[in-house]
Amino acid sequence: MNFSWKTFALHILLILLFISIPIISSPDFNYSLDLFSVPPFIRNFVGYLMIIGFFYLNYYLIIPKYFFSKKYVIFTFWVIVSFLIIIAFDYLLFHKSPSPHFIDREFGPPHQSSFDFHFISLIVPFSLILLFSISIGLNRKTKQIELDKYQAELQNLKYQLQPHFLFNSLNNIYSISILEPEKTPNYILELSEILRYLLKTDGALVVKLTADLRFCKQYIDLQKLRFEDDNNWIIKIPEVSETFQIPPFLMMPIIENVFKYGIHPDKDSPIKIEVHLKENKLHLTTFNRKNNHAGENLLLAQSLGITKTRERLNLLFSGKHQLNIRETEQDFQVDLEIELNHG
Repeated sequence: MNFSWKTFALHILLILLFISIPIISSPDFNYSLDLFSVPPFIRNFVGYLMIIGFFYLNYYLIIPKYFFSKKYVIFTFWVIVSFLIIIAFDYLLFHKSPSPHFIDREFGPPHQSSFDFHFISLIVPFSLILLFSISIGLNRKTKQIELDKYQAELQNLKYQLQPHFLFNSLNNIYSISILEPEKTPNYILELSEILRYLLKTDGALVVKLTADLRFCKQYIDLQKLRFEDDNNWIIKIPEVSETFQIPPFLMMPIIENVFKYGIHPDKDSPIKIEVHLKENKLHLTTFNRKNNHAGENLLLAQSLGITKTRERLNLLFSGKHQLNIRETEQDFQVDLEIELNHG
């Protein structure tokens, strides 16, 4: 379990609020530390401390092991045992013959029934803590289930994107091997670097932004091997801070579609791929002409890569991204803005 100062501070605050109950509710409360010299208060206060111990035992051990496993009988058994242990410690620590110093002059020594009264007085806070621990345990379990589902969806989307990218790359290698076989070794070398990145990030939900941008550069370099005339290309991918992270393979479908739909060997094919990082906001802008020389009338937004990218963005950056696609009869432009997190 990862340590969080925020969670630690919240626990401390809740503990202080809980142990303040016997202090404020005590009839001897006078806004001073004299309260801790009164035996009945000390007994009540220690009882609350033991209940706090039960909360952590129940939350981190008993609930996960028995309640979530639907072993309700065993769970109930351990809850009862825990309460009996609290009562036993209370009895051993405080059930003694009263010192003459503490005998009340009006009512005399405390009656034996005082133990029974204190036993009853601990039932209410114990029950509240029991219900509270079950409630937040169920809430944590629900969030964990949602997180597992969310991670599975992300992995599924990623695994759908990778074959899509590799299929296009292998088609390109096949074409180059026929038309310009001398370029094939360099193309395979670039592709091997890309495949190494894909294998390295397999299973990773996030990677360093620097690594992902390097991957994008390698892909663009690979495309430059295919097209000699890149005078109309505007490519700007900067060096960025190591502290930022991004889901792997997130920007690639957008960049890939620039080359898939925007390049024609016999037509003017200006393209633009620009990445900017301002504070924690990543901006990706792409532009291309509609030069689909295969004659396919496919919209960029309807392609598999963009569709899956939009789904990933909605999962990962809900409310923290903007994806705008502007289309004319001749041109296509994509603007993506994401709020990134530091490492």
